[in-house]
Amino acid sequence: MLIFTMIAASWPSLSNYLQLDFSLNFLWILLLPFIIHIKDPQKISLRYIWLVLLSAIFYIFIPSYFFLYLLLWFGILLVLETRHGKLNSLALLVVVVTTPIFKYFFDLFGIPIRRFLTEASAMLISIPYPDTYAMGNAISFQGEMFMVDPACAGLKLVITSILLTMFFIAMKERQTKSSFTLFQFGFIFFAALMMILFSNMSRIVVLTVFKVSADSAWHDLIGMLCLIIFTLLPMYKLIQRMEPDRTKDNMHKYKKTYQSKYSLLSSVSVIVIIVSMNYFTPVIEDQSPDQYLIDLSISGFEKKMLANNTVSFSNDHQLVYYKPCKGVFRSEHHPSICWRGSGYTFTNDQVIEIDGEDVNVSELQFDGTKLYTAWWYENENDRTCDQITWRINTLFGGSPYRMVNCTSTDMPQLINLIGSLKAKKKIGSRILRNNKQEIINKKF
Repeated sequence: MLIFTMIAASWPSLSNYLQLDFSLNFLWILLLPFIIHIKDPQKISLRYIWLVLLSAIFYIFIPSYFFLYLLLWFGILLVLETRHGKLNSLALLVVVVTTPIFKYFFDLFGIPIRRFLTEASAMLISIPYPDTYAMGNAISFQGEMFMVDPACAGLKLVITSILLTMFFIAMKERQTKSSFTLFQFGFIFFAALMMILFSNMSRIVVLTVFKVSADSAWHDLIGMLCLIIFTLLPMYKLIQRMEPDRTKDNMHKYKKTYQSKYSLLSSVSVIVIIVSMNYFTPVIEDQSPDQYLIDLSISGFEKKMLANNTVSFSNDHQLVYYKPCKGVFRSEHHPSICWRGSGYTFTNDQVIEIDGEDVNVSELQFDGTKLYTAWWYENENDRTCDQITWRINTLFGGSPYRMVNCTSTDMPQLINLIGSLKAKKKIGSRILRNNKQEIINKKF
């Protein structure tokens, strides 16, 4: 009842935040009773009260639903530990894996991860087939182009592998009635990530060499076999061979006789905090208007001032967005998220050089329509296509960045548009070279 009250109190705020795919929700909910269990019913603990308080404090200063989500989870774990006994360590890991920020991470970094897998796979194939090479997230093999789909580095595959690895850990801990150490956890999950990468590379190599089409039943079957053979079986064998720590738990504990008092006190406190955070949400004001964007005009484009200081320019064939990056620890409206939300899929992701600077470029496809989109980040002193770079620069005192996203129905027009936008915003004293025709001829 207490846990239901916490969820009900948080639902008005978190309902729009929790947008994981249903199949993923179903999987971790199905495995949850097997992964999380009461390790010691004779011990109760208040250790999660500190994480509850930290989540509330962070939410006050950084009003992100991520911290409200953590607050709810830690509150549930606190109630369970004060009523039923101490939980196993996997409970905390479940919180990390199921948080929507995990999905956001893969939305942002899925493209570079896919590029890495494509290049590594092409390198392996080129050993027996020297003419093989990678171009973005495509592999040229014997005169044909094979696209590496998002599933090869996607959220479903990684979370499925990690959740099943956690299931194997829970099985071993139940068998031995002991717990893995923090070092052992780190080693296991590092090994799991390496196996996931190797499994994906193996899948790409097999699909490419045997020229398996995406609509073939073998496409999914090979993916499943690679996952089982190169990830799940090795992780199961590894975990079964490891010995958990059998030493006595030295965590501070409270006598079982005080269970009711601590349970009631902690539960009421958490509910009060959750309700307060939901209905007394602090507000961070938007950034002041960007004078550069207010004054900016592009010949032949219609200008619109949108919410959150976003500016759009559009004509019949092209669209440009300028979106302020609101802070180091806040999400930005990344094209891979916004365009996917409109139903488009990203293909042929590349980093190409235009006028001496790198730019992210992708093809967008939806219902037979193909568009070309490019994006980068810039401020008064810097221009980069890497979001880690702009976040680090901002963290160390750099001026605020804005994201520039250009989209066109034609690749040559997009290249010319990018050049004209960069010409309007000179960064430092860089000497730019013209390589537009080279890009059009060689890259697309």
